[in-house]
Amino acid sequence: MPTDRRPRRGEQETPRLQALRREWTTLVGRDMAGLASPHRLCGRVLTVVASGPAALELQHRSAGMIETINATMGRETVTSLRFLHGEPRHEPPRQEPPRQAA
Repeated sequence: MPTDRRPRRGEQETPRLQALRREWTTLVGRDMAGLASPHRLCGRVLTVVASGPAALELQHRSAGMIETINATMGRETVTSLRFLHGEPRHEPPRQEPPRQAA
């Protein structure tokens, strides 16, 4: 079974974990995305790093989060969530290309 996890030095992230990170705000909402981030995807277990009491809130929302992730990313991308306390890693916001004047 392929394993998606946080890469060690010299390794690259898998496409599924990259996609989860890229779509994280859409998947969990802006409020939670600021407090948590995907850390590792091992098999179908997504490890999420969350700051402070956000881990407890996310744990209560986990069934809905799994459903949303799988509906967006593909059937059974994630079957369970694991939470770690820590500072979330945030991707820089996507830059919209400059619009050209007509």
